[in-house]
Formats: sequence, C-alpha cells, structure tokens
Amino acid sequence: MLHISIIVPVYNSAQYIERCFLSLIHQTLDDIEIIFVDDHGIDDSIAILHDLIRQYDGKKIIRMLSTERNSGPGVARNLGLENANGEYVAFVDSDDAISPDFGEMLYTAIKVHDADLCLCNLTRLYPNGDRIDGVNPPVVSGMFIGRNKKKYLYQYTSFFTTYLYKRELIKNYNIVFPSTHCAEDSCFLGCCLLAAERIAAIDRSLYFYHINSVSVSQKKDGKRGKARLASFSILRRFAKRNGFYCPYIFSIENLIFRKGYILAFQDWLKSL
Repeated sequence: MLHISIIVPVYNSAQYIERCFLSLIHQTLDDIEIIFVDDHGIDDSIAILHDLIRQYDGKKIIRMLSTERNSGPGVARNLGLENANGEYVAFVDSDDAISPDFGEMLYTAIKVHDADLCLCNLTRLYPNGDRIDGVNPPVVSGMFIGRNKKKYLYQYTSFFTTYLYKRELIKNYNIVFPSTHCAEDSCFLGCCLLAAERIAAIDRSLYFYHINSVSVSQKKDGKRGKARLASFSILRRFAKRNGFYCPYIFSIENLIFRKGYILAFQDWLKSL
C-alpha cells in the first residue's frame, strides 16, 4: 500500500497550478500518489497541468480524475477519496503549496505515535508579501480522548489542509465532505477529530496558504451563511449518530456557535 495519497481539487487556478504542482512533485517522501480532480473550471488549469505531468513523467505517481460537472471542492475531494490507495490522505488546494518535507514529516510522526491524525501549522502568504503564521491549537501527541479532545475541540481552528488523515478511520466512519459549498472542510475535519482516538502534532509551518482575491473563501455570496449552517448541522448529526455528542457536547456546541452561527452572520453582513 502507498504511504500517502494527496488529493487536489482543481478549479480555475491557472495562475497558481504550476506552483502547487511543483511543491507536490518535489516531495521528499517517495511512496506517494498525487490525485488531481478536475472540477470543470473555465480557464487553462487542466491544460497547464497536463503539460506539467508530461514534463515530470515518472517523478511521482500522478492520477487525473474528473467530476461529472462543476460540483465544488467537497464533491471533488470525495471523488479523490473514493479512488485513493494511500494508507493516509492529505488535501492540498490548487492555489496553495506545501513544504518539500510536508509528507515525510507528517508520515513519520503519525507512524511514531500510531495516530489517526497528524497536524502541522501553516503560513498565510499575501499578495503584498506579508507572511502570517496560522497555528493550530496545542495538543498532546498520543491518546486523543477525554480532556485532551475536549480542549482541542473548544479551541478548534479550521486548518483542515494541515492534517494527515488515516484513510481507514475515514472509511470506518463513512466520513465525507458535504456538498454544501461552504464549511464542508470544517465539517469533514470536525468529524475526523471526533472519531480519532490518537493524534500527533508537528510544531512547524509546512503548508503555504496563498491569499488571493478570486478564491472561493474570499467571495461575497448571500447563500454562504445558510450553506455554512448546513455543514455544521451535518457535523452535529454525525456526533449524535456515533455517540460523540454527549461526551463532547459543550465543545461541539461552542464550535458550531463560533464557526457556524457567528461566521454565518458575518457572511450575511458581507453580502449586503
């Protein structure tokens, strides 16, 4: 079995796809596959990607998939998950990049701690050259139950691309990205955090989140708030269905209030 599958939904990222591709192809961990999922944008992203694949043929295992129609990043990532062969999976957005040792560092740590999840930090890169670190909440590597999980969920941050996920965990709990077009990543990460029993952490920024004005997360859309709340409703139902709700009720509801209701209200204000 391959060590890691890296899943990349591709949509209108012609300006950035080469930067993303090169950061993946030059990973120091050899035993990985890179799965690009075409979500039917209207620019030259896929043509550029095919040219890059031809240039670097044989450097890494690269697979190209395609959604039936433009369906959003959640559906694209689900298609990648359905076809992944790695023991672990990671997600990279096509306008971002990762450190050359992203895969190796996370894979080593997750194996050392026999963990379901492993996380690092990220760096936000702005068009004006500013760099701002984004840090996940502190967590003790090892058992991830009880107080350790409650505290982490209470301080939850939605840096879902900074994680390596055990694919078996995702399959066993049938965790998928909802097709809500907002906060689908937060819902997926929240479900994985609830299901995980062991965790590992690396106190380094290995993911580079490039801020750009055309990204989906930067767009004003009056429907985003409703979609956001729908995503967190799915998270709550997952928690109740799998017996996680009562033990972690206060952490879960705090998360839904902060990342759901408050941000939905902000989405509404932005759309005015």
